Amino acid sequence: MNCTQVFDELVGCLSTGGQFRHYYRTGEFDSCSRFFTKYQFCLSKGKDLKLVEEWHREQLEMNSQRGGSVDDIWKERV
Repeated sequence: MNCTQVFDELVGCLSTGGQFRHYYRTGEFDSCSRFFTKYQFCLSKGKDLKLVEEWHREQLEMNSQRGGSVDDIWKERV
């Protein structure tokens, strides 16, 4: 896991453009908590490949249980 890339994702979420995009899609501002969590994980355990793989599996499982994203709705409307 590359912590520089994770940090860039966090900054992108917190930026004006990232907040505008999220507000446009959902009608509310983003706290970017998922990026903070990912960045904290990267800083503390990002060098251990087994933990990184396990973390990615957990994230995929959580996303599949959540049932999609805003992007899925926009794709269906087009």
